[in-house]
Amino acid sequence: MVNRYPTILSPNAKSMATKVKSHGRFSLRLQPKPFMFSPS
Repeated sequence: MVNRYPTILSPNAKSMATKVKSHGRFSLRLQPKPFMFSPS
């Protein structure tokens, strides 16, 4: 998933993806919109 658009997601996205992978759907369930709608 992260390899699909590494340049488009930027380095910040990498950190986000790692967090989502570690917490699984836990993080997505707590903040699904703010996570995908990140400002940076």
